[in-house]
Amino acid sequence: MARPSLRNASGTLQLLQRAVFDGYDFGLKMPYLEGANRLLTSRGGSFIRRGEHPLSGYWRLPQRRLLEDLDVLFHQLGELADGRFVLDGSGFSRKIADAQADPRRDLFIWGMRLRIAPLSGGGVVLSGDYHPGCVAVAKRMQGLFLSTSRAWRVPASAELLRSNLILELGLLEEQFEMLDVLQELLSDGSVSAARDVTAMSIGGPPQERSASSADEDSAADVYLAAVPDIAKTSWTLQAIEAELKPYSLMSHQPAGIRHLLQRTSALLADDMGLGKSRQAVIAAGIQSAGHQILVVVLASLVINWEREIQAVYPDARIARQRYQSDAQWVIVNYERLGDFV
Repeated sequence: MARPSLRNASGTLQLLQRAVFDGYDFGLKMPYLEGANRLLTSRGGSFIRRGEHPLSGYWRLPQRRLLEDLDVLFHQLGELADGRFVLDGSGFSRKIADAQADPRRDLFIWGMRLRIAPLSGGGVVLSGDYHPGCVAVAKRMQGLFLSTSRAWRVPASAELLRSNLILELGLLEEQFEMLDVLQELLSDGSVSAARDVTAMSIGGPPQERSASSADEDSAADVYLAAVPDIAKTSWTLQAIEAELKPYSLMSHQPAGIRHLLQRTSALLADDMGLGKSRQAVIAAGIQSAGHQILVVVLASLVINWEREIQAVYPDARIARQRYQSDAQWVIVNYERLGDFV
């Protein structure tokens, strides 16, 4: 389809009525165009619907996604306009450029709420409404993104972080919730009040943090285990003995399986070569009663665990690094766990 030839016309509603910019995102005020929603959302855009918002009725688009193919976007919008709105390409680009030259940092902070809480071991955790400016501040302060909890771990005081966010975005102090309760960073990357978890220190003092690359923006630290209170299950010794009859086991292995089955959470700490994997597979198979089982391991051990499962259950339906509704066992490495849970 040929690109439309658009020109200014007196008394005709303009395709782009107004453009504003906050240093990160653009706000575009345009008349309704059927099909524009798909076009703009594909570029990371979102429509501001709340009537109380100062920019209600604007489209908000990330700077990079808007500018990378501005000419293409203009002509695609022109095709949707189908002659009802007119504006030449240079005028469209000029409004974008004028907005970019005069950024207003507080355009998109209306209604934002942020929480800052002290973190066990030092630093703070930042969470709340998303804004690219918050990400920029957290990165500049050497923060790490905790994908599980959708929060930032920042090695700084709460007051310093709040001051930097106010300077960057023009936030008001009442937009912050400063928590006093000490937070604990759990082994899965989630955050919980320290008094709500029972921590177990394993293997001596905490690991030294390894050096990270300049563009690293997610947490890859090694954390001590922190688990909820462990409770007993309903498994009796007699019931476990009955379940173990079909299996071939070494003399010490039934004790390990009983240990796993009789607790809601358990650590099996046998020496190397004593069959911990086999015990875990059997315990999981018994406990699941036919339901799906998620196995989370190092990426280098995915194949090994598939073999361990097949050694116990030769006909097992196993999915590796992907979800299958008909698979009883799903094996995934730690880094990809967020795609499954």
